[in-house]
Amino acid sequence: MVRVCVFCYHDLPREDEIEKRLGKETALLLAGDRRGRARIERLTGFCLLARMLPDADLRTVRRTDDGRPFFPKYPDVDFNLSHTDGIIACAVNSGGGRIGVDVERLGPRSRAEMERIAARWFSTVERETWTECPTEKHFLEIWTMKEAIAKRIGGGLRDLRSLDSTDPAARGAAAIYSVGDAILALSAPEKAKLPQTVDIVISL
Repeated sequence: MVRVCVFCYHDLPREDEIEKRLGKETALLLAGDRRGRARIERLTGFCLLARMLPDADLRTVRRTDDGRPFFPKYPDVDFNLSHTDGIIACAVNSGGGRIGVDVERLGPRSRAEMERIAARWFSTVERETWTECPTEKHFLEIWTMKEAIAKRIGGGLRDLRSLDSTDPAARGAAAIYSVGDAILALSAPEKAKLPQTVDIVISL
């Protein structure tokens, strides 16, 4: 089962509010070496995870060698976090297999900026696809899907150029959602059943 939860906010919660939700010891463990805003964004993502998996013990979360958090205690459960200005997303797959999620707000981005990014990071097929419809929305649909797939299969930014988000074998089960003025992409194992909508919350 795949679920996606999105927290839309004007102001991030304070760290003491997060510690009250997660517990001070758990928050310290989950924050890792993050500081400032990045720390709060990461911990807010874990608050979403706690909301989605109320019976899971977040103190058992560990990290792979490349820094990806996972549950050793729950091998069939995978999760992934993403954030952009005003939005934090958490995707959970409890049916086995890795999941990837990415969210980005629309604009403003200039045509020249998008062309530079496409030239550097998009595959040949992706560049051709975007050129046929060179809107910012289409650009972000390609970009977020690349990120979501990369987060699911591993490799990170260094492999984005060689990754083709239009390739069904790479995409797995994939979906694009509109969340207000943002685009959210989801990539899951091929046979996973994806939700038709994402759950949106305005308070933790």
